[in-house]
Amino acid sequence: MDGLILVHGLYVPELSEPPLSGFLLWGEGLAGGGGGPERHPRGIEAAALEDALKPLGLGAAPAGAPREAVAMLALPARAGWPLAPSSAPRDSGTGGPPALRWFEVAGIRLTPLETLEFVPHLAASLRARPQRLTTGDDLDYCAEAARWVFDLLHRRRVAPSAEGGRPVWRPVLSDPAERDRLQRFVVALPPAVRTASSPALRGGARPGPLFPAPARIVRLFLEEVTDAAAREFIRDVIPAERRRAGAAWLRARRGGHVTSSGRTRDTWR
Repeated sequence: MDGLILVHGLYVPELSEPPLSGFLLWGEGLAGGGGGPERHPRGIEAAALEDALKPLGLGAAPAGAPREAVAMLALPARAGWPLAPSSAPRDSGTGGPPALRWFEVAGIRLTPLETLEFVPHLAASLRARPQRLTTGDDLDYCAEAARWVFDLLHRRRVAPSAEGGRPVWRPVLSDPAERDRLQRFVVALPPAVRTASSPALRGGARPGPLFPAPARIVRLFLEEVTDAAAREFIRDVIPAERRRAGAAWLRARRGGHVTSSGRTRDTWR
Protein backbone atom coordinates (compact mmCIF):
# COMPACT_ATOMS: atom_id res chain seq x y z
CA MET A 1 0.00 0.00 0.00
CA ASP A 2 1.35 3.44 -0.96
CA GLY A 3 1.47 6.47 1.32
CA LEU A 4 1.96 7.04 5.04
CA ILE A 5 0.46 4.52 7.47
CA LEU A 6 -0.32 5.62 11.02
CA VAL A 7 -0.11 2.54 13.26
CA HIS A 8 -2.51 2.46 16.21
CA GLY A 9 -2.67 0.16 19.21
CA LEU A 10 -5.67 -0.62 21.40
CA TYR A 11 -6.74 -3.20 23.93
CA VAL A 12 -10.16 -4.86 23.86
CA PRO A 13 -10.35 -7.65 26.47
CA GLU A 14 -13.32 -9.29 24.72
CA LEU A 15 -11.17 -9.94 21.63
CA SER A 16 -8.80 -12.16 23.61
CA GLU A 17 -8.80 -15.73 22.31
CA PRO A 18 -5.72 -17.64 23.52
CA PRO A 19 -3.09 -17.86 22.23
CA LEU A 20 -3.95 -14.37 20.91
CA SER A 21 -4.58 -11.51 23.30
CA GLY A 22 -7.03 -8.63 23.18
CA PHE A 23 -4.31 -6.28 21.95
CA LEU A 24 -4.96 -5.08 18.40
CA LEU A 25 -2.85 -3.14 15.92
CA TRP A 26 -4.69 -1.26 13.19
CA GLY A 27 -3.52 1.09 10.50
CA GLU A 28 -4.78 4.41 9.19
CA GLY A 29 -3.80 5.61 5.73
CA LEU A 30 -4.66 8.41 3.38
CA ALA A 31 -7.38 6.20 1.93
CA GLY A 32 -8.91 3.09 3.44
CA GLY A 33 -9.61 -0.33 2.05
CA GLY A 34 -13.34 0.06 1.62
CA GLY A 35 -15.91 -1.99 3.50
CA GLY A 36 -19.35 -1.39 4.98
CA PRO A 37 -20.94 1.91 6.00
CA GLU A 38 -19.39 1.77 9.47
CA ARG A 39 -15.86 0.98 8.29
CA HIS A 40 -13.34 3.67 9.18
CA PRO A 41 -12.80 5.50 5.87
CA ARG A 42 -9.03 5.71 6.41
CA GLY A 43 -8.62 2.26 7.96
CA ILE A 44 -6.41 -0.06 5.90
CA GLU A 45 -6.94 -3.78 5.51
CA ALA A 46 -5.48 -6.02 8.20
CA ALA A 47 -3.49 -8.04 5.66
CA ALA A 48 -1.85 -4.89 4.30
CA LEU A 49 -0.84 -3.81 7.80
CA GLU A 50 0.55 -7.24 8.61
CA ASP A 51 2.65 -7.22 5.42
CA ALA A 52 3.99 -3.76 6.31
CA LEU A 53 4.97 -4.91 9.82
CA LYS A 54 6.76 -8.13 8.87
CA PRO A 55 9.98 -6.36 7.79
CA LEU A 56 10.01 -4.71 11.24
CA GLY A 57 10.03 -8.04 13.05
CA LEU A 58 6.44 -9.26 13.26
CA GLY A 59 6.54 -13.04 13.18
CA ALA A 60 4.07 -15.57 11.88
CA ALA A 61 0.78 -16.04 13.68
CA PRO A 62 0.41 -19.07 15.96
CA ALA A 63 -0.82 -22.13 14.10
CA GLY A 64 -4.59 -22.21 13.82
CA ALA A 65 -5.01 -18.71 15.28
CA PRO A 66 -5.86 -16.11 12.62
CA ARG A 67 -4.64 -12.69 13.65
CA GLU A 68 -7.32 -10.62 11.94
CA ALA A 69 -10.08 -9.19 14.13
CA VAL A 70 -12.53 -6.32 14.02
CA ALA A 71 -13.02 -3.71 16.72
CA MET A 72 -15.42 -0.81 17.09
CA LEU A 73 -14.13 2.65 18.01
CA ALA A 74 -16.18 5.60 19.19
CA LEU A 75 -14.42 8.55 17.59
CA PRO A 76 -15.29 12.23 17.17
CA ALA A 77 -16.66 12.75 13.69
CA ARG A 78 -17.87 15.67 11.65
CA ALA A 79 -20.42 15.09 8.89
CA GLY A 80 -19.88 11.34 9.33
CA TRP A 81 -16.12 11.59 8.82
CA PRO A 82 -13.70 10.79 11.69
CA LEU A 83 -11.51 13.69 12.69
CA ALA A 84 -7.83 13.18 12.03
CA PRO A 85 -5.79 12.18 15.11
CA SER A 86 -3.29 14.60 16.60
CA SER A 87 -0.45 12.79 14.86
CA ALA A 88 -1.96 13.36 11.40
CA PRO A 89 -2.87 16.54 9.45
CA ARG A 90 -5.92 18.22 10.93
CA ASP A 91 -9.25 18.39 9.15
CA SER A 92 -10.55 21.66 7.74
CA GLY A 93 -13.22 21.99 10.44
CA THR A 94 -16.17 22.35 8.05
CA GLY A 95 -19.38 20.36 8.34
CA GLY A 96 -20.75 21.37 11.75
CA PRO A 97 -19.80 20.42 15.31
CA PRO A 98 -18.16 17.04 15.93
CA ALA A 99 -20.03 14.18 17.61
CA LEU A 100 -19.07 10.66 18.68
CA ARG A 101 -19.78 7.93 16.17
CA TRP A 102 -18.93 4.24 15.93
CA PHE A 103 -16.34 3.21 13.36
CA GLU A 104 -15.26 -0.31 12.50
CA VAL A 105 -11.53 -1.00 12.19
CA ALA A 106 -9.88 -4.20 11.01
CA GLY A 107 -6.59 -5.07 12.65
CA ILE A 108 -4.26 -7.83 13.73
CA ARG A 109 -4.10 -9.32 17.20
CA LEU A 110 -0.85 -10.14 18.93
CA THR A 111 -0.05 -12.79 21.49
CA PRO A 112 0.65 -11.45 25.00
CA LEU A 113 4.38 -12.08 24.53
CA GLU A 114 4.36 -10.25 21.19
CA THR A 115 2.64 -7.37 22.93
CA LEU A 116 5.42 -7.36 25.51
CA GLU A 117 8.30 -7.65 23.05
CA PHE A 118 7.23 -6.44 19.61
CA VAL A 119 5.17 -3.37 20.55
CA PRO A 120 8.00 -1.50 22.35
CA HIS A 121 10.39 -2.52 19.57
CA LEU A 122 7.95 -1.29 16.91
CA ALA A 123 7.38 2.07 18.59
CA ALA A 124 11.11 2.64 19.07
CA SER A 125 11.93 1.61 15.49
CA LEU A 126 9.35 3.92 13.96
CA ARG A 127 10.56 6.86 16.05
CA ALA A 128 14.24 6.20 15.29
CA ARG A 129 14.14 6.96 11.57
CA PRO A 130 11.61 8.24 9.03
CA GLN A 131 9.58 5.48 7.39
CA ARG A 132 6.26 5.14 5.61
CA LEU A 133 4.89 3.88 8.93
CA THR A 134 4.58 6.11 11.98
CA THR A 135 3.20 5.67 15.48
CA GLY A 136 -0.07 6.98 16.86
CA ASP A 137 -0.23 8.31 20.40
CA ASP A 138 -2.15 5.21 21.45
CA LEU A 139 0.61 2.88 20.21
CA ASP A 140 3.24 4.90 22.08
CA TYR A 141 1.12 4.59 25.23
CA CYS A 142 0.78 0.81 24.86
CA ALA A 143 4.54 0.50 24.31
CA GLU A 144 5.16 2.30 27.60
CA ALA A 145 2.67 0.02 29.37
CA ALA A 146 4.49 -3.04 27.99
CA ARG A 147 7.80 -1.62 29.24
CA TRP A 148 6.22 -1.32 32.67
CA VAL A 149 5.46 -5.05 32.62
CA PHE A 150 9.11 -5.72 31.71
CA ASP A 151 10.16 -3.62 34.67
CA LEU A 152 7.83 -5.46 37.04
CA LEU A 153 9.19 -8.81 35.88
CA HIS A 154 12.78 -7.62 36.17
CA ARG A 155 12.14 -6.55 39.77
CA ARG A 156 10.15 -9.73 40.50
CA ARG A 157 7.04 -7.75 41.29
CA VAL A 158 4.68 -10.59 40.39
CA ALA A 159 2.77 -12.97 42.62
CA PRO A 160 0.62 -16.11 42.26
CA SER A 161 -3.13 -15.77 42.35
CA ALA A 162 -6.19 -17.62 41.09
CA GLU A 163 -9.08 -16.68 38.86
CA GLY A 164 -12.04 -18.97 38.46
CA GLY A 165 -9.97 -21.82 39.87
CA ARG A 166 -7.21 -21.22 37.33
CA PRO A 167 -3.72 -20.36 38.65
CA VAL A 168 -2.43 -17.04 37.31
CA TRP A 169 0.39 -14.58 37.90
CA ARG A 170 -0.51 -11.02 38.76
CA PRO A 171 1.51 -7.79 39.00
CA VAL A 172 2.20 -6.61 42.54
CA LEU A 173 1.38 -2.92 42.85
CA SER A 174 1.17 -2.50 46.60
CA ASP A 175 3.94 0.01 47.22
CA PRO A 176 3.25 3.75 46.84
CA ALA A 177 5.54 4.18 43.83
CA GLU A 178 3.71 1.49 41.82
CA ARG A 179 0.32 2.81 42.86
CA ASP A 180 1.34 6.24 41.66
CA ARG A 181 2.62 4.74 38.42
CA LEU A 182 -0.68 2.92 37.93
CA GLN A 183 -2.63 6.11 38.49
CA ARG A 184 -0.52 7.97 35.94
CA PHE A 185 -1.21 5.27 33.35
CA VAL A 186 -4.93 5.40 34.13
CA VAL A 187 -5.05 9.17 33.72
CA ALA A 188 -3.01 9.05 30.49
CA LEU A 189 -5.11 6.34 28.80
CA PRO A 190 -5.83 7.63 25.26
CA PRO A 191 -9.54 8.26 24.63
CA ALA A 192 -9.57 6.01 21.55
CA VAL A 193 -8.37 3.08 23.67
CA ARG A 194 -11.03 3.67 26.31
CA THR A 195 -13.85 3.83 23.76
CA ALA A 196 -12.83 0.66 21.89
CA SER A 197 -15.24 -2.26 21.96
CA SER A 198 -15.90 -5.58 20.33
CA PRO A 199 -18.68 -5.57 17.71
CA ALA A 200 -20.86 -7.73 19.97
CA LEU A 201 -20.59 -5.34 22.93
CA ARG A 202 -20.74 -1.97 21.21
CA GLY A 203 -24.22 -1.25 22.51
CA GLY A 204 -26.70 1.03 20.80
CA ALA A 205 -26.44 3.05 17.65
CA ARG A 206 -24.87 6.01 19.46
CA PRO A 207 -21.69 5.59 21.53
CA GLY A 208 -21.69 6.05 25.29
CA PRO A 209 -22.37 7.56 27.62
CA LEU A 210 -20.89 4.72 29.67
CA PHE A 211 -17.52 3.42 28.51
CA PRO A 212 -15.32 1.05 30.54
CA ALA A 213 -13.44 2.74 33.36
CA PRO A 214 -9.84 3.51 32.36
CA ALA A 215 -8.59 1.62 35.44
CA ARG A 216 -10.32 -1.55 34.22
CA ILE A 217 -8.68 -1.41 30.81
CA VAL A 218 -5.22 -0.77 32.26
CA ARG A 219 -5.68 -3.51 34.85
CA LEU A 220 -6.81 -6.16 32.35
CA PHE A 221 -3.98 -5.28 29.96
CA LEU A 222 -1.39 -5.62 32.71
CA GLU A 223 -2.90 -8.84 34.01
CA GLU A 224 -3.03 -10.61 30.63
CA VAL A 225 0.49 -9.63 29.58
CA THR A 226 2.01 -10.23 33.04
CA ASP A 227 0.51 -13.71 33.35
CA ALA A 228 1.81 -14.84 29.95
CA ALA A 229 5.24 -13.28 30.49
CA ALA A 230 5.64 -14.76 33.97
CA ARG A 231 4.78 -18.22 32.67
CA GLU A 232 7.36 -17.85 29.90
CA PHE A 233 10.17 -16.37 31.97
CA ILE A 234 9.26 -17.71 35.41
CA ARG A 235 12.51 -19.59 35.98
CA ASP A 236 14.55 -16.55 35.00
CA VAL A 237 12.83 -13.97 37.21
CA ILE A 238 11.27 -15.85 40.15
CA PRO A 239 13.48 -17.69 42.70
CA ALA A 240 12.73 -21.37 43.23
CA GLU A 241 11.58 -20.86 46.83
CA ARG A 242 9.03 -18.29 45.69
CA ARG A 243 7.74 -20.59 42.97
CA ARG A 244 7.28 -23.31 45.60
CA ALA A 245 5.48 -20.84 47.87
CA GLY A 246 3.17 -19.95 45.01
CA ALA A 247 2.35 -23.61 44.38
CA ALA A 248 1.61 -24.08 48.09
CA TRP A 249 -0.67 -21.04 48.06
CA LEU A 250 -2.67 -22.46 45.17
CA ARG A 251 -2.93 -25.88 46.84
CA ALA A 252 -4.18 -24.23 50.02
CA ARG A 253 -6.71 -22.21 48.08
CA ARG A 254 -8.08 -25.31 46.41
CA GLY A 255 -8.41 -26.82 49.86
CA GLY A 256 -10.35 -23.82 51.14
CA HIS A 257 -7.63 -22.51 53.45
CA VAL A 258 -7.31 -19.11 51.81
CA THR A 259 -10.23 -16.75 52.22
CA SER A 260 -9.29 -14.10 49.69
CA SER A 261 -11.45 -13.22 46.69
CA GLY A 262 -9.06 -15.00 44.37
CA ARG A 263 -6.33 -12.37 44.29
CA THR A 264 -3.32 -11.88 46.48
CA ARG A 265 -3.84 -9.14 48.99
CA ASP A 266 -1.24 -6.79 47.51
CA THR A 267 -1.96 -7.32 43.83
CA TRP A 268 -5.03 -5.15 43.12
CA ARG A 269 -7.32 -3.19 45.40
